[in-house]
Amino acid sequence: MAEKCKQCGGRMLYIPNSFVVKCDHCSYEELFDFEANNSTTKHSLQELTQSTNVQYKIIKCDSCGAEILASIFLASQCPYCGNTFFDKNYFNKLEQPIDGIIPFKISKNQLYNKIKKWKKSLFLTPNSFKKQIQQITFFKGTYIPYWIIHSKTDISYKAQCGINTLMSKKTKWHNEEGKITTTLNNLALLGTTSVPEYFEDKTLPKFDDIIAEPFNNRWIFSDIVPLNEYFTYGFSCELPTLTIQQTLNKQEKKIRYELEQKVIKKLEKSGCDVAYINKLSYQHKELFYQLVLLPVWIASYRYKNRVYQILINGQTGEVVGNRPISKVKVFFLWLLVFCFIIYIGFIISLENYFLWAIHAAIIGIALYLKDKKDKSEHGNKL
Repeated sequence: MAEKCKQCGGRMLYIPNSFVVKCDHCSYEELFDFEANNSTTKHSLQELTQSTNVQYKIIKCDSCGAEILASIFLASQCPYCGNTFFDKNYFNKLEQPIDGIIPFKISKNQLYNKIKKWKKSLFLTPNSFKKQIQQITFFKGTYIPYWIIHSKTDISYKAQCGINTLMSKKTKWHNEEGKITTTLNNLALLGTTSVPEYFEDKTLPKFDDIIAEPFNNRWIFSDIVPLNEYFTYGFSCELPTLTIQQTLNKQEKKIRYELEQKVIKKLEKSGCDVAYINKLSYQHKELFYQLVLLPVWIASYRYKNRVYQILINGQTGEVVGNRPISKVKVFFLWLLVFCFIIYIGFIISLENYFLWAIHAAIIGIALYLKDKKDKSEHGNKL
């Protein structure tokens, strides 16, 4: 899985978004041959036999259970929890062959701006934590195992369909039921328990436990290519700790949610303004899967005896993470809200319409300036 520099014997590292490996000691560069062939293997569940497995040499983290593919570039610390490998106990394991990989596109030098932008949203996070996460040395590049699902599925459903009426401004509801056959393509399901599943995701509703992976399928799956060992130079690679069957069972709510969205879209196309699923049953006519390694920059940081993780999508640059909350900042926020409510009540009790007008004008100007700033930043990005 690794190769030494031809000039000095140092370690060769893959340069993200390229076909180049570079020595971290003498900076010698070497271009490797790679054909951008996107035809990666897909398997059916019937192919799950012991004879198809491959033997890998791995090391298992005693703290979080991550199973890291062994190489001479393996760091002394686990990329997920920061646990130090004092005694590297390697062992062999039969595992499903890796079908494909999305190589890193975001380099370590590009992480600074990503983290700087993410920090702006951490209003209630302790300042000491925000200063610590700015250090890029914390981030380790890791390929995380995902099971990519492709299916053809029969669905039976019962739903409520709502139609908005302009005259009464009310929604008229009626029952709908039926059967459809749909497909799921490139549904990414996390194949490890080393990464938390509870990162806040604004694209999903906040109920139940349906977030199946930190980036909720916001990957560019057309970048999947057959595995080439050069892409792994200088990066950790984790093997799945969950089998495909375990993953399907564990993420059944996620699969069901995706199928419900298919039905809702079908009902909306047929004339429903709003649709809710009351009952849904499904059966996969065909189901294929792939084991794919996806690139993630990971920082594990201990703060007050608790481990926090920050993940940056190594393909798109999207940042997700968990972080502590400052009790002091929360207290002052509630105090500010309380004072504001008291002040508004005081202004209303004065019944001074001129003063009300001044406050309304100030709020209007503030909203206008904020909107203008947002449009300016959007224009700069474009």
